[in-house]
Amino acid sequence: MIFFSEKKLARKLHEGHVTEKEQMIYLSLYVMTCAFFSTNFIGYSLYQDAIINIYSYLFDSVTILVTFGTLFYCSLLNRSGDNRDIIARYIALSVPLNIKFMPLLFIMLSAGVFLDTLSATTSHISDAYSEQGPNESTDEIQEITEQDGPYVVLLYLMCALFLMWRYKCAFNIASGKVELK
Repeated sequence: MIFFSEKKLARKLHEGHVTEKEQMIYLSLYVMTCAFFSTNFIGYSLYQDAIINIYSYLFDSVTILVTFGTLFYCSLLNRSGDNRDIIARYIALSVPLNIKFMPLLFIMLSAGVFLDTLSATTSHISDAYSEQGPNESTDEIQEITEQDGPYVVLLYLMCALFLMWRYKCAFNIASGKVELK
């Protein structure tokens, strides 16, 4: 494995001396790096003030685990089938799967944000009213509703498991384990 010299790696790729297993490791590292830098605790917080709570960490952990888990699981499925073209299959199948996945993810995350906002706002207003009367600051409500909450994480996890299932179905067909009818 070559990690610091792109010229040496490019030469090995050109000469066909990089095995599919090595290519899979490179793809895994690339995908994980992209996932890691898109998380709240690294990516988002580098560029602006992020309001991070335990649910943000859970959301990010699910993202990283599902990203790596899907890639690893697809690799296992491919090996148990014809064990060919894992990278081409993963990248090619990702396009239609993600196109179908985006509307579901948008709907589910929107529902999660709505439920989290409703839950946090209701409990915060209730607490504030019982402690100091009806003088609730809208800034405090806005700060609470900008955070990730349990519903967002739960619905995101459900979407992620659905996506992994769709990858399983597609890889079983692509690797020849299941005949398409």
